[in-house]
Amino acid sequence: MCAMMAIGAVWTSVGPVGAAAGIGPADGVFTVSRCYATETNRRCEGSFAPADGTEHRNGVELGSPREPYTGGEQVEVRLAEATAYERSAVTVAFTIALALLLAGLYGATAAWLGKSARRGRFAGLGLYAAVMAVTSSAALSLLLVTGLLDWLLT
Repeated sequence: MCAMMAIGAVWTSVGPVGAAAGIGPADGVFTVSRCYATETNRRCEGSFAPADGTEHRNGVELGSPREPYTGGEQVEVRLAEATAYERSAVTVAFTIALALLLAGLYGATAAWLGKSARRGRFAGLGLYAAVMAVTSSAALSLLLVTGLLDWLLT
């Protein structure tokens, strides 16, 4: 179960990371209706006009906007899981760090439980705790460095 959760953590982050990294051509244009702040992030709602001219969609959310847009502004975006993403290194770093953290924690737990089950008793945590500590440290370091660079450069 833990191994499946680790795989799921990485799998679900692929779409948003690719969209925020700007991989491939833009899917269309997002027109901002309104933006608002939450306790941890900014959110923008608006409409999406696909680049291929197909059906225009209302009620689309812009995932982690880089700046507080005003109504009517347009942003080139890519879609992932019905959410629009503009190119953003911070969103990419945050998503990769979260996937790394979850994969490390769940993956090490799965390996430890598997070894314990094969032995018929609980195995020592030494190596598994080290894997958890290293992946957690790497994820938090990535977040810290990206946050500082974003703060300094914007």
